[in-house]
Amino acid sequence: MRSSTCMARTVTRASHLRGHRGGLSRREAAPDRAGRGRMAAMSGTRSAPLAGERHESDVPHRLEPTPSPHAPCMQQLVLPVPGLGIEPLSRASRPRVAPSRVAAQVHAFHRAFGLPRANTPSVESVTDEVLRLRERLLDEETAEFAVASHRRDLVGMADALADIVYVAYGTAVTLGLDLDLILDEVHRSNLSKLDERGRPVLRHDGKVLKSPRYSPPDIAAVIAEQPTLPFGPAANESLS
Repeated sequence: MRSSTCMARTVTRASHLRGHRGGLSRREAAPDRAGRGRMAAMSGTRSAPLAGERHESDVPHRLEPTPSPHAPCMQQLVLPVPGLGIEPLSRASRPRVAPSRVAAQVHAFHRAFGLPRANTPSVESVTDEVLRLRERLLDEETAEFAVASHRRDLVGMADALADIVYVAYGTAVTLGLDLDLILDEVHRSNLSKLDERGRPVLRHDGKVLKSPRYSPPDIAAVIAEQPTLPFGPAANESLS
């Protein structure tokens, strides 16, 4: 028996109205609507909706789950965009969620190897030596990606990308930063680069440019509002 799975899809007014009345199939629903339409035309009145049916003017654009044989059912943070009938979620309206799996894994790595880690944002207890190390690690992994990219080595690029993400999260763990929350805010800001009609503004080489409605990320506010990370005792200590 296949397990229950879901993924989000946009349901427009038209697709919602076609064949979704009271659980009837499209073939079952169409003749009944036609008959009601003829009766309404003869009487000169608008037919009232049947139980479970709504007129098009009553049905908003929304998202609803649909089956998928591939992805496990999970709640996703959907950030709508202007011009598509939906608006981005503000920082205050985002649901509070636990740190991601990768954040927990990298913190576990730091704990297992006795590496610096903190549960609240701070740079005061992080030594210059540790900061220079984080710089070198990021530079090394970025350079490895460049080498693999020039060789068109897909496996090498995948490995380098994973290392870049791992080191980036490790640096956040060192500084006590919730990188997931920061990425949420950057994502919100990036979506605001769409223009007033929901269209991307692209440079000739494909780089996404800022539209007039661009809203920069408020990283300082995210850090100020960040709750304590649920990872147990902190250990911000210099390497020996």
